[in-house]
Amino acid sequence: MERLKRRGITIIAVTFTLLLLAMIMMTGESITALKYLFIGPVSSIRSITEVLILTVPLMVAGLGFTMMLYSGKINLSGEGSFILGGLTASIIATQFIVSSALHPVLVITMAAVAGGIVSLICALVDEYLKTDIIIASLMINYIVFYFSNYYLTNHMRDPNAGMIVSKEIPKTAKLPFIFRNIDLGILVAIALAILIYFVLYKTKFGLKLKITGDNLKYAGNLGINAPLISIFSQFIGGSLSGMAGGLYLLSAFKRFNWLGMPGFGWDAVLIALMAKQNPIKVIFSSLLIAYIRTGMNIMSRQTGISPDLTMIIQGVLIIIILMPKVREVQSKATKTGA
Repeated sequence: MERLKRRGITIIAVTFTLLLLAMIMMTGESITALKYLFIGPVSSIRSITEVLILTVPLMVAGLGFTMMLYSGKINLSGEGSFILGGLTASIIATQFIVSSALHPVLVITMAAVAGGIVSLICALVDEYLKTDIIIASLMINYIVFYFSNYYLTNHMRDPNAGMIVSKEIPKTAKLPFIFRNIDLGILVAIALAILIYFVLYKTKFGLKLKITGDNLKYAGNLGINAPLISIFSQFIGGSLSGMAGGLYLLSAFKRFNWLGMPGFGWDAVLIALMAKQNPIKVIFSSLLIAYIRTGMNIMSRQTGISPDLTMIIQGVLIIIILMPKVREVQSKATKTGA
């Protein structure tokens, strides 16, 4: 445990050292840049609101990867699930107009189903075709991404707009606001974190899922239908990522215009690993990532430093943190003959 703590502190120290050096090389004003990075997100009500809005999709996507990782599988399809969830939410919001009370429920539900299908495909390919799930899930992200671009450009584009965007999302599809621009999504996200915690730690399904993730062969010996448990948990995880995409679209956008990867699926990996797969801790780790993202956006506007710098460093962090988990899963699979 002490070694893990030291390793975590080392990773954080190296990350901020790299960040500081990059700032110095780019602007020569590292102190000013760091001030905007760390103080900017709490410098105004508007900035705090921006952090909280960003926390919602990060939290729900983080819960999704937590759910998938609990099965003992490293399914990295969260980015594809997030994108397809956003695309589906836009289609349902603009094409299927129902009563204002049911409209956002329908939109978010269908976004969740679409996201679940993405992760389900990876889970089935892994289980029945014995294809490496990491490779399959990475590739499906790009398939979904380019399909989304194609569909937006050729079938959803608003001909009256001067850019590649969907029709405007109607107000009936939006969740009600509870404070300024913060909508009901933040309460939904917190409720989901509590629900997932209860499912994983207080139910028979959670116990079966933990046994399956820890030792597939032992789970089979206990009479647990391990493949079904694993596949179902990955479907639920993908559904949460798709729901995150839908919630983000409804809260932060007037139109669907995601022509680039939003990156929330990769954020979810870091959030879940930082939280050590604890759904309650996901609330705080997602808040931290939202804080850093918002700080980088403010710093970029004030100093000209690209926010892509954070994504580069974050990518390195994910590789460093994820590699031991990959070795752990591979070691379990070798020992159990899975």
